[in-house]
Amino acid sequence: MVKRYSNRLLLFTGIVCCSTSYGQREVGVETDSFFYSTEPWKVLSIDTSLLSIYNFDFASAFNSPKIDLGNTGSPLYDLRMQVQPAMQNLQWRSHAHGLSAYRLPLDSIQWYKTKKPLSQIAYAIGTERQNVFSAQHSQRVNLGLDYGLSFYRMSSIGYYPEEETRNAAFSLYNRWASNSGRYSGNLTMNFHRLRRKANGGIQEDFIGNDSLRLSSPSLYTPVLDDAIQSDRGFGICIESHLNFGLKTMRQINDSLQVSNFQVQSLLGHRLTFSTWSNLFEDPQNGDDSLYYSNYAWLDSDTFRLSYQSKVLENSLFWRRYLKNKGLVDIEAGHRYIPWSLQDVDQRFHESFAQIRYILQKNQWTWENKAQLIFSGYQRGSHHFVSALHHETSSGFVNVEASFLRNVMSPVNRLADPNYTEGFQVNSRPMTFEGKLTYAFRGKVVLSGHYILDQNPVLVDSNRLTFQFNGSVHRFAGILSYSLSAFKGWLNWEALLGAQMTSEDVFVMPTFYTRHRIYAEQMFFQSRLILNLGAQITWNTAFPQMTYDPYLSRFGLPTDESPSAMPPRLEAFLGIQVSHMRVFVRAQYLNQYLGPTGYYGIAQHPARPRNYTGGLVWRFFE
Repeated sequence: MVKRYSNRLLLFTGIVCCSTSYGQREVGVETDSFFYSTEPWKVLSIDTSLLSIYNFDFASAFNSPKIDLGNTGSPLYDLRMQVQPAMQNLQWRSHAHGLSAYRLPLDSIQWYKTKKPLSQIAYAIGTERQNVFSAQHSQRVNLGLDYGLSFYRMSSIGYYPEEETRNAAFSLYNRWASNSGRYSGNLTMNFHRLRRKANGGIQEDFIGNDSLRLSSPSLYTPVLDDAIQSDRGFGICIESHLNFGLKTMRQINDSLQVSNFQVQSLLGHRLTFSTWSNLFEDPQNGDDSLYYSNYAWLDSDTFRLSYQSKVLENSLFWRRYLKNKGLVDIEAGHRYIPWSLQDVDQRFHESFAQIRYILQKNQWTWENKAQLIFSGYQRGSHHFVSALHHETSSGFVNVEASFLRNVMSPVNRLADPNYTEGFQVNSRPMTFEGKLTYAFRGKVVLSGHYILDQNPVLVDSNRLTFQFNGSVHRFAGILSYSLSAFKGWLNWEALLGAQMTSEDVFVMPTFYTRHRIYAEQMFFQSRLILNLGAQITWNTAFPQMTYDPYLSRFGLPTDESPSAMPPRLEAFLGIQVSHMRVFVRAQYLNQYLGPTGYYGIAQHPARPRNYTGGLVWRFFE
């Protein structure tokens, strides 16, 4: 039965005053996965219990929600803004103050049918030459016609502290769809200008494009509560884009490096033809995610053929759903990109293929994926992943293994802001990764992680960085435990982690521990929710060959004496009364400046005290 959506609206007003500093990523501080895995499974789950009450930061204040007022299945707008660091007294620091306000339907707004307009405006201003302004408005003329516009302007420091980046974009769009949802289309015009200014030169990037997109019929019709079913049919999509250009001029130390990199007609025209039948997908994540439900698995096939001119990219995609078992899909294609470097014309050919097979039973899921890229300029990359997830009566077991042989393509390398003219000692670097996670009764999670890098990186000698010829072994382990007593008045979440890397100056483990103690109570039939607690974090920091994410280089700290970071303290308070939620968070109540690495970057930089607050109000129309 189709879920009935109420006309509840959410008015969100968040006022944030925060002061944060960023430095080299600290082991275990930014994430509980030492190797920053994109899928840490349950290891990070102990952080999610309080997020709905107190966890509110500057970045999330300016993350626009994905809004969809119709049944065409694409969000009207999605803007993400992240605080950028600036070097100041051996610290990476930035300050920001902001206000964000918007309103939207509270429950499943993707399928909320209304003729009322939706508007959003967000503004932030901060020191370090950093501010952002965005505005968006959408008007529903009727159930089958939307139109609107959006604009944002962002100014912040660039990749290096002396750089400044200004980014502005304007979009005007019109969408139409039949009442049945079987036919849809949209017309969008975009303009984008990016300007960067740095000492020693001005770098101007210009991206301008208008797009025309027509598709028929629509893939999205809400059925079975949260699932999406598309009727049997076919679709055709036509898009047209203008050119893309990139010119860079950068000063590094005393040398001025200039490159002229251009991609001519990167997208050009695009034509897509697809067929499908009875597809069930996750509305939150799109068709790359599966809706694991017994009644949602039906025999069905998907076929998509895509063609792009100018760049000349062709791709073929086929997916087969296996009833109550899983799926198999295959995607293959070829792309041709003309590009020039220092006025030397090149031709870049690349073929790619991806094969995925998922088998699902009652208590376990087995997923296998192979991604293959064959490049005419270099040797491409091969990536194989296999993961087994088994649910038990007392918890779960998850096993993952992956193998990667990767060479970055010249186009991606030049367009990557982290690329600083380094080079690789081996054109075929290889990485093997294995991970084992075990959870017991939702209270204890034990995870082990191993990475083997073969001939990973060679960097420039004038940067005081080092070359690794051979294998680098990395080990990490995490143990987390949660306990609740006295009917929620006492909650304790503990985490202990250790990491050891073979390229460390002294091969010894680095330890990390975090303890969070809080009380969470509900009163007056859940109309009043109180959340109060504190957190302590501590980790050792021995001299080791560390990877600098800002310079994309390995380096040796100048201070080789063993040291440990003093414990860091944090307190938080959250109160929710009926439809109103107020929360306050105080971070980094004590400060510490650890040893500095090469290029003057602090290995464990001091972070000034951070106070965050917010207000959320829900009301019924």
